[in-house]
Amino acid sequence: MRTRKKLAAFCNIIGIVILAVVIAACVPIAAPRFLGYQAYNIMSGSMEPEIPVGSLVYVKPIAPEDIEPNDVIAFSSNDSVIVHRTVENHIVEGEIVTKGDANEAEDMAPVAYQSVLGRVERHIPYLGQLMLILGSGIGKVCMLCLAVCGILLNVLGSRLRQE
Repeated sequence: MRTRKKLAAFCNIIGIVILAVVIAACVPIAAPRFLGYQAYNIMSGSMEPEIPVGSLVYVKPIAPEDIEPNDVIAFSSNDSVIVHRTVENHIVEGEIVTKGDANEAEDMAPVAYQSVLGRVERHIPYLGQLMLILGSGIGKVCMLCLAVCGILLNVLGSRLRQE
């Protein structure tokens, strides 16, 4: 009888820990969306050393005319999201001159206001790589399997307690 209760408690604890890990892995992407942020993974070294490759950046929409020099912004370019620092904001022309911190020269073409996604408010180094893995097909299947295992362990623990 005692062994069964210990096994039930063990199943419940392990199940809760697994579910907590699954939830914690989803928080860096899901929670910021509720606050109006978008998360993007940094794939190139153009903003190093400040924002290393594999970082996750949180971007808040902002009116392009409110962007100031030295703001780090995200913008779309050829179906990609680019994160670079603002050099100048040409309000009359409706475009922004940008430059990657690791690049020697400014970007060749200014960014049109309609391409601006927002200003980078925060970044977390290396979290982008983890999110890339978890966002892949295999990562999603693994997270789903972990969640199901956590739930099944909790159900098993409850059943063992009832007997």
